[in-house]
Amino acid sequence: MHQERLQVTAARSVTWTRHHLPPVQAHELLVRTIAGAISIGAELPQVRGNDPTDPAPVYPKETGYESYATVIAVGNQVTRFQVGDRLLAFYGHQDIALVDEAKAIRCVRQTRLAEHLIVRRCERRPETGP
Repeated sequence: MHQERLQVTAARSVTWTRHHLPPVQAHELLVRTIAGAISIGAELPQVRGNDPTDPAPVYPKETGYESYATVIAVGNQVTRFQVGDRLLAFYGHQDIALVDEAKAIRCVRQTRLAEHLIVRRCERRPETGP
């Protein structure tokens, strides 16, 4: 299986690149991205090549922050998710991705996308507290 990733390949050059995706492991989720978030303050300077925190950038650079996705397959030891669930996870701009179950936040209601992206409808992971 292959995935497409949005990468900064040089200053002012952003390209979708194709990568091999290994099989789903025991505690992993295979997800299809519905929407991804960006940070204009952090990513725009990287794309422009004028990021003051990175005076000698090395390419390619990954893009994106959190993503809203649908689970399309689960590993054989996944317990918190099933195919069709919606979630938030942090894997960048990719059309499909493998996400460790412990690093995903399940969205408990199928409401409007804007509400999910605000994260109000998503459960907290047990280790993050109230």
